[in-house]
Order: sequence, then C-alpha cells, then structure tokens
Amino acid sequence: MNTKTDSTGAQANWFVGASYGGTDDQMPRFLAEGIWENGYGDKLLDVVRSMRPGERIAIKSSYTRKHGLPFDSRGRAVSVMGIKAVGTITENLNDGKRVALR
Repeated sequence: MNTKTDSTGAQANWFVGASYGGTDDQMPRFLAEGIWENGYGDKLLDVVRSMRPGERIAIKSSYTRKHGLPFDSRGRAVSVMGIKAVGTITENLNDGKRVALR
C-alpha cells in the first residue's frame, strides 16, 4: 500500500462527508460509482488534490445524541461521529473534486 507517513510514522486517513447541504445524501451514488466527491464548488480543492492512492477514507456522519450512550452524559447532548462506509483511495483524479475508491 502506498501511503505517506509523517515524522511519527502515522499514515494519512481521511474522514469525509457525503451529504450535500446537510440533507442530500450522496453515499449511495458514491458507492455505486466507486468514488468520493467534494461537495463544495470552490473550497478544499488543494486538500482533495493531496489525497493519495493507498490512503484510507471513511464516510462519516456527525450528529448529537442524549440517550443510548456508553457513558453518563448527565442528560446533555454530546457530539457523535458515525462511520457509514470505509475504503481505500485507488486514484486521485486531480481535479480537486473526486477520488476513486475500492
């Protein structure tokens, strides 16, 4: 696997969203097409271009929860991240928008 590491030996891993505008879930399309696509028209283009084949990627969902937590939140809402899908980047299309996955 071709992954870059930092000075500590840690490999890059990407946590990305799949919901455009907070409600338009693109995950089924991403899975069917074997891609992940940046939902912003003009943001984060350089970040997407820095993604490399062999790096791991996870589609995540962020939300808050009060109940059913593995700890006592004292009735307060806490931030939660759910992992919806995981994969490996196979190609960067170098357009600042898309990477191919498996």
